[in-house]
Formats: sequence, structure tokens, C-alpha cells
Amino acid sequence: IVQPYNIRRHPFMEAMRYPNWSGGERHGFSARDKHLTLLRWRANILYGQVNHNTFSIYFRYWKPSASKYYADLFIRSRPELFAQGYQGKFAPMGLRNMHWPDDPDLPPQLCQTNPETIRYYAEEAVSFYEGKPVKGAPFCPRKLPGCRFTYMIQEDDNHLICLCGNCASLMNCWKDKSELERKVRYHFAWVNSVAGEAAKKHPEIGIATLAYGVPWYPDLSIAKNVTVQLCIGVQGFYHPKFREEAMKIYDSWLENYAKKDGELFLWTYMLSP
Repeated sequence: IVQPYNIRRHPFMEAMRYPNWSGGERHGFSARDKHLTLLRWRANILYGQVNHNTFSIYFRYWKPSASKYYADLFIRSRPELFAQGYQGKFAPMGLRNMHWPDDPDLPPQLCQTNPETIRYYAEEAVSFYEGKPVKGAPFCPRKLPGCRFTYMIQEDDNHLICLCGNCASLMNCWKDKSELERKVRYHFAWVNSVAGEAAKKHPEIGIATLAYGVPWYPDLSIAKNVTVQLCIGVQGFYHPKFREEAMKIYDSWLENYAKKDGELFLWTYMLSP
């Protein structure tokens, strides 16, 4: 005779990143089902939430947006703030379709060595910290008692970088490294600069950023007020080799970063990309 019984499990983590869960109703989940699930998961955005968010500067200093909602943000054109070397190439950029669909010169990234670009995002983080949201920037958690404030800093979702002389010089500092490692170091050099600039105004401001499935590199420098969200695709763990390589990456960050007082969080891709 099979005896019925209840199974109740308790989450071992303090919290889980709020997932991008859309279309639930189409698959038979009600809005109530969704919110109950998120509550059971302890889902929230107070623990190093990160996504691509370096867009507000485009609305103000590239060209007026084709969207009426953002067009009034334009101040003046400052092409020096953006990645050089992509004129006329229709480079991939997340804002293209909605805001500048016919602009072949739209830069795919920022110039991440330009002091004005660094200062811009430091000031944006300060504004959100002070409770003054910036139009054109994605949602950011409010400053709450007992919770560390982190502002997300992550470039657009492509592999390109600025080709100006200053950025090239920085990349050449690591010319003995692989291309991937050089780009990782380039990224964290920029994030560290933004974090340092923001801390001049409010030392308690944290900056959160992503590490896209890359291993920890020896002597990689990450500022104390930077939180890292490591992107590991658990949806591919059905393949033994993928899982093995992903766990090597996770273990390298755990041993070399998290266990040395670095704040590490995971983007797990559980329900959707």
C-alpha cells in the first residue's frame, strides 16, 4: 500500500535573483502562481542584480532617439564618449531596432578609457543611491536599511571594444595574454574605475557587474566595492563536458575570489535566457 505524504523543502540560500519569467499565462500559470513561486524561491533584486544597462548615455550624447519617450533626453552629440572604429559598419547594438534603426555609425560600445564616460556612470550610480532615478537607465534597487546598495554596470551584449588609441594601449598592457583574458581585464579595469569614482562621493556604494562564463585569471584586480555575478548556463548541464567545464569556472572563482572576501553571485539561466 502506498502511503501519501508531504515533501517540504527549505531554500538553503538567502535569496535568489529575480528571474526574467515572461509568458507564464500562456503556459497555464496564473499571475498568482508566478508570484507564489517567486516568494517560495525568495526571489528579489537586492543581491547584486546585473544586466546590460549602459544605455542612458546614448540617449543624451549620441543622437536623438527615434522613440518619443527618449528623444527629449538628447543634449548634444559627443562621439568621443563611444567606441571608435565602427563607423559605417552597422555594428551589433541592443538599442538599434527601437532607437537608431538606420544609423550605420551607431557605436556598439562605449569608450571605456574616456574619463568622462567613467564619470558619467559614477554619477548615475550616485543619483540612484541618493534616490534620484535617471531616465533612460534600467531599474535599480533602492537603498534600504540593512542591505548593501549595488548599482549595475554592464556593457551591451556583444564582444566588441573601442579601437581608439587609449583603449588599444590598455589592451597592449596584456599583450602576452589571450584575447579573452585581455577583454576580461579591460572590462574590470573600467568597472573598477567607475566604482572608485562613485566611492569618492559615497564610499558605501557598491557596483555589480557580470563575468560571462570566464575562469578566474591570476592577478585579476577587482575593487573591494565591486560585486560579481558569474554567468553559468545550468540549462546545458545535461551535457557532461559542458557541466565539467562550467564547474571548473565556478570553482576557480570560488577559490580565488569568493573565499577571499569577494562577493560572488550566480546567474543560473534556470527558466529562460
